[in-house]
Amino acid sequence: MTIDPKTVKALRNARERLRDVAAANHTTASGHRERAAAAVAAEHATLTAKLDAATMALARATSLADIHAIHDEIAAHRAAIIDAEHAHHRATTDSDATAAQLRERTRELRTVERAIETDRRDRNDRAQRGEQRGHDDLSGRRR
Repeated sequence: MTIDPKTVKALRNARERLRDVAAANHTTASGHRERAAAAVAAEHATLTAKLDAATMALARATSLADIHAIHDEIAAHRAAIIDAEHAHHRATTDSDATAAQLRERTRELRTVERAIETDRRDRNDRAQRGEQRGHDDLSGRRR
């Protein structure tokens, strides 16, 4: 079966573009994931600093309201860590999905490229067989 070369080239170009879009999406998602991981680390560092400061603040606390204020501040930072971890989980999930899409688009492109190579090989084989038949016909006439 012969494949129309123009059609195959158009299909390959479309697959290349889809692969490029998937690669750009994955790059963006990976950047979001890295930023989310950095945000989690920053929130942990902030909480550690606040906990260190809280020991001093608790030593200076003179009323129950001071202790509640320290507790509320620590609780707010813990909530921020949980939010950052959820954002990181979502970003990781998105990144994994875009990586899977990129693998799929790359596989589709390789399939089209294999079809092009197979078609090219078949055309060359047919041309060689035609040349061989022509040569055999010429050789057979000389006898």
